[in-house]
Amino acid sequence: ALQSNIINLEYVPFKTALEFTASSRYCIYPSCSESLGLGYVEAHYLGLPTITSDLEIAHNVVSPSLTFNPFSPEDIANRVEFAMKNNLPKTKLILSNEIDTFIKFITE
Repeated sequence: ALQSNIINLEYVPFKTALEFTASSRYCIYPSCSESLGLGYVEAHYLGLPTITSDLEIAHNVVSPSLTFNPFSPEDIANRVEFAMKNNLPKTKLILSNEIDTFIKFITE
């Protein structure tokens, strides 16, 4: 059986959260609604694969390493188990070339 440690840090300072994220094997985002997805961008810059809900926002920010149906516990478990047994492709950043346009859009 596969085993993995999951640590819920709750609220910690940003630097601490980034240190824990950088020491992780993946970044998993099981959200059903993301506003921007900065966690995806941080994971990309830390060189970590992202395993995320198959939501439009994720695909607008990055090309995730692996996705799952956020409403299916079985799919989430199966996809995480798949990740633990396989090498995932790196997350590719999509948003970076459009950040100025995006900032203008959300501030107007």
